Amino acid sequence: MNRLKESCRTEAEKSLAMGLCQKRLVFKHNQTICGYEVDFWFSDYKLVVEVDGFIHLSEEQRQADHYKDQKLMGQGIFVIRISNKQIREDLSKCLQEIETMIQRLKEVRDKPIINDQWKNKLKEINVSKSDAKKKCRTIEEYFLSLDEDDK
Repeated sequence: MNRLKESCRTEAEKSLAMGLCQKRLVFKHNQTICGYEVDFWFSDYKLVVEVDGFIHLSEEQRQADHYKDQKLMGQGIFVIRISNKQIREDLSKCLQEIETMIQRLKEVRDKPIINDQWKNKLKEINVSKSDAKKKCRTIEEYFLSLDEDDK
């Protein structure tokens, strides 16, 4: 890891990184994603975790953070913001929040795409021999041939 980036980590970021490593979660620290530097990047889940210090309390920085979050979410990236204070006071709760989000994202990632489920249903359709003789080359031709039978 780049020594300069490592030296720029806050104590809260270091604590969170150690906790994530102990949980064996795969992440990258201080990555540039969609033109923004993020604190923690979980590429397998398209998840960003930002650790916010006191500077993030200013109205100007809140607006900048909100804009950044919206841009990342527009690219399908989920963002969790955790304050330095939350990490200092209850690291295990912060880790649990991240693990919970990863589990949810994993479930969504591993589910078949809804729009592709119809393909599996088509495999279950029994085609009679007379239908097979029509020699349909595509699914669309098959369904169009069914319409012709109704005429």
